[in-house]
Amino acid sequence: MAKNFTAEQRAKHARDVAACQKRNREAGLCSCGRPPGQGFKKCSTCRERIKRRIEAKKTLGICTRCKASAEPGHTLCGKHRQEISQRTNKLRRTVRAKALEAYGNRCACCGESRREFLTIDHVGGTGAAHRRLLKVISPHSATNISWWLQKNGYPEGFRVLCWNCNCAIGIHGACPHDAELATRS
Repeated sequence: MAKNFTAEQRAKHARDVAACQKRNREAGLCSCGRPPGQGFKKCSTCRERIKRRIEAKKTLGICTRCKASAEPGHTLCGKHRQEISQRTNKLRRTVRAKALEAYGNRCACCGESRREFLTIDHVGGTGAAHRRLLKVISPHSATNISWWLQKNGYPEGFRVLCWNCNCAIGIHGACPHDAELATRS
């Protein structure tokens, strides 16, 4: 026969379990106490259990984060989709800002410093080849390049250009600012 616990007993048990899981995580273990797989925070048993739970929720059309109905064609409810979208956008802006900062935060050609206009340029026109090499084909390729730059310690061979200068170099082979500077000298 199942024992009926009071709300206070259930709350205490939940606190004890949370404290135990926290100790395990701090010790570098999975929250269940087993060692995690290499490169993971969870052990294989817990990863499989989580995977099965998510698949069951997907099948039922339930948000994989809570018990609300998932939006049609998605695995999350509207609240969680918006939350993840906001977090992702913030992270994307941060990574891009760090990349721009690493390369000077202003156009190397005309000196433009408004971030809305700035892009990362491959010096020597090697951008298309580099993107093909990385297989970066997405609407957020600029962000993917920023991630790659961060991961690789902001290597040489890149610079910041404003959109106008970058397009002029890509289309015409040179920026009009270069010609202006040459005539002034």
